[in-house]
Amino acid sequence: MKVLQLCTRFPPAPGGVETHVLEISKRMRLAGNDVRVFTSDLYSETPFVRMEKWDDEVDGVPVRRFKAYTPGGEAHYLLYPAMKSAVMTAPADVFHAHSYGYFQTNLLPIIRKVRRVPTVMTAHFHPEWSTWGGEKRRGLRKIYDSTLGKAVLNNVDILIAHTREEIGLMKQMGLDASGNRVRIVPAGIDFAKFERAPDGALFRKQFGIDENEKVVLFSGRLAQNKGLLVLADAAPAVLRSFSDTRFVLVGQDMGVRDRLEKRLGELGIRDRFLLTGHVRDEALFRSAYGACDVFVLPSEYEAFGLVLLEAMASERPVVASAVGGMPEVIGGPNKVEGVEATDSGLLVNYGDEKALAEAIGKLLADGGLRRKMGQAGRERVRREFNWDSVTGRILDIYNELVGC
Repeated sequence: MKVLQLCTRFPPAPGGVETHVLEISKRMRLAGNDVRVFTSDLYSETPFVRMEKWDDEVDGVPVRRFKAYTPGGEAHYLLYPAMKSAVMTAPADVFHAHSYGYFQTNLLPIIRKVRRVPTVMTAHFHPEWSTWGGEKRRGLRKIYDSTLGKAVLNNVDILIAHTREEIGLMKQMGLDASGNRVRIVPAGIDFAKFERAPDGALFRKQFGIDENEKVVLFSGRLAQNKGLLVLADAAPAVLRSFSDTRFVLVGQDMGVRDRLEKRLGELGIRDRFLLTGHVRDEALFRSAYGACDVFVLPSEYEAFGLVLLEAMASERPVVASAVGGMPEVIGGPNKVEGVEATDSGLLVNYGDEKALAEAIGKLLADGGLRRKMGQAGRERVRREFNWDSVTGRILDIYNELVGC
């Protein structure tokens, strides 16, 4: 089967969607399918940074990159016009585009109508209110949602969501979810890389973290929607009870670091935060999970939250906001009162710094609870979220569409 994956960015550009497309593409090729990727030439979107050079293959997956443009400012929108011409002639039995609201997913109705080739879209959906930027940008997003966005959602052959919450949000903006056109396929991780829970010694040594220090870890892009300023405001309460705690943030800066460091300075706790930047070395990155006592994802919104799976597979308890797909990942409700416990971790309301501090402190104070939740989370990931099963479910959808 010839499959063309369309996405905004692709490794070595970092990110959850980028990892998702790479992992399913690798496994589809191993299963004997001819899978290629069309993407932009960007390393990061905000800030807007192009790759200076790249290989034509990533882990055996052929990649073609197209030059991206943007009007900039609050009118920021990525365009890669050469991709449109390419997809109209590229051989494919299925086109699979990722990320609602982007150029490549907007191409799907055209491909479906003109080329009459089956189309699949994985939404990786973020609601309008979690859009970065100011009121003008959110206003533009509302206009898009009610016009082109709604039309795209309802003019692809199969729409894939990671969670029920994601489907509910898209239904609010006009998605017709009747019939069997909308499917739930979660994201996953390569559990083989976590067959043994990672050891944190390598990471602690690399970054000078004493073995007696407790570590609260965040991994992901340092972006506006990640709730890092909330974490900063929650940290003093944690440090009053656990003064030996180090907050470690692993990930590329997406325009938040300056504001974050300013706030940490105002709070007088900059020395208790370690900002490593993006960690490219996989062994060192996994060791970060092994080094932590608690993993935290205080985001305003996450469609899924792949880093939660990585932390859980590393046998670490997690603290997350009860929004988006995160409760479905760790097994809890979307609405909480104060701090809500699940088998795998704790949920708090987004923006509630007091509850966030309480949840972190609860886990730091109780090693038995950390071990119990860590073991439960690891088993949950092993059982429900791995790339092999995710890829198999997506291939079943392709086969259904092409009549295999």
